[in-house]
This record gives sequence, structure tokens and C-alpha cells, in this order.
Amino acid sequence: SLEVSGHVHEGIMFWDDGFDSGVYIGTVNYSRTRFRFKGSAQINADWSAGFLIEIGLRQTGNSSSWDQAGHNPTGMDIRHQALYVKSKRLGTVWLGHTSEAVDGISDICLGCPISSTHESQLGWSGFESRFGAGLVGPSWGTIGAGNMVASDQARRQLIRYISPEFAGFVFSADWGADEDFDSPDNWSVALRYANEFNGVRVAGGIGYFSRDDRAVTLPAGAVPVSNPNIDQEGWGASASIQHVATGIFVAGSYGERTENDL
Repeated sequence: SLEVSGHVHEGIMFWDDGFDSGVYIGTVNYSRTRFRFKGSAQINADWSAGFLIEIGLRQTGNSSSWDQAGHNPTGMDIRHQALYVKSKRLGTVWLGHTSEAVDGISDICLGCPISSTHESQLGWSGFESRFGAGLVGPSWGTIGAGNMVASDQARRQLIRYISPEFAGFVFSADWGADEDFDSPDNWSVALRYANEFNGVRVAGGIGYFSRDDRAVTLPAGAVPVSNPNIDQEGWGASASIQHVATGIFVAGSYGERTENDL
């Protein structure tokens, strides 16, 4: 079977920094415009296989990069391009460009109307502070978001394993390369839990990641886009509880990330 889906997310933004003002129309970065193709096939009673291709669109400008100087189209990007093989007894293995095991681990929230990820914390993060006629840093995004979460919304080339659900628990782990393929020593692990007791839903998760972006020998003239001398590690966790009948919920999260210049 093949499922085709997607959505369009456009917005109108008015801004006024006390010196100048304007109105922009374009793609909202939180849950940006996208389309996807999901394929699946049943092999037998236990095994199935499929794929996911998802393309993000910012053809009318990405709201997170807008600033007082204007907004420019930024085109398309591949969000997911991966295939999977699944066993009901053994779990699922993904291969390709897709989410890490820790993706969203700091964002578990029952009842939240939108995600709290750094993608949505500040949709207009390019704007800078104004001092008279001049612009000075830091930008709003640096102050308001700054990638404080551990590793949410991370997608890369990898192989990922997701276990079957057992008593509400699901374990996942991945290993793969960074976006420039100059270092394959990137991995993460995560444990998630979700259940319901007497009309009360509970959910939570914790995860750890390690990224070794050390420079390696590349062909002549090849230059990696990312910083080749950054070693990162971190962890994140979140939990939430919700009373189903009333919809009242409580949620909390925490994350740390350490970067070491090599």
C-alpha cells in the first residue's frame, strides 16, 4: 500500500522593533509545509516492510531565519528518506535518513496543543535587538531557544532499532554518520514509557546521545560543511501525566549538552 499525505503551513507576521516595522508572509518553521509518501507491505503474519519519504518545503521563506533585513526563500529539504523491516516479535529496524532514537525525548507532553521543541520555541528567531538605527546581537532565537534541548528534532543517516512494546516500555537505539559523512561515530539510545491507569494517562522518556565530529582524512578539495572538530554528548528526559476526563495535564522536561573542542 502507498499513503500520500502532507500539509501546508503559511503565516502572516507583523513585527515592530521600535525603529522599523514590516509584514512578512511565508512558511512557518514550526511544523513547516511538507509532503510525504509512506509505503508498506505485509510479508507474512509476523514480518512487514516499508519506507518513508518526507520532503519539507520553505519555498516562501523560513520564518526562523526572518529578520529586519527581509526574508528569502530557502527551498526544499529531505526530512526522511528511509526504509524499514518490522517483526512483531523482534522489533523494527530502520535504515536511511530519519530520526535518531533521542528525537523528541525532551518533548513528551500529554495534552500539549503544540510541541515544545526548539523548532517551535521561537518561530521568528532571526530578528536581532535594535539599538537606534543599528542592529546588535544576540538574536531573539539565541535568547529564547538556542538549542537548549538535548538533541530533539535530530535526523541523519543511520541505522535504528526500535523494540516491541513491553509493559508500556519501548527501547530504541541508533548508530550512523553525521550529515557530511566525515564521521560515523554518532549514536544514541532512548527508553520511553506510556500507559493508562484508571482514567489517568502517564508517559515519559529518557535518552543519551554521543556525536564524534572529529576531522578525518577527506579526498583532495573536499571540505566538510560542519565544524570537523566538535565532540558532543548529552542527555534529555521528560514526563507527563494527564487526567483523561478533564484533560488537565502536567509535564516537565530537562536536558543537557556538552561540546568539547578537539
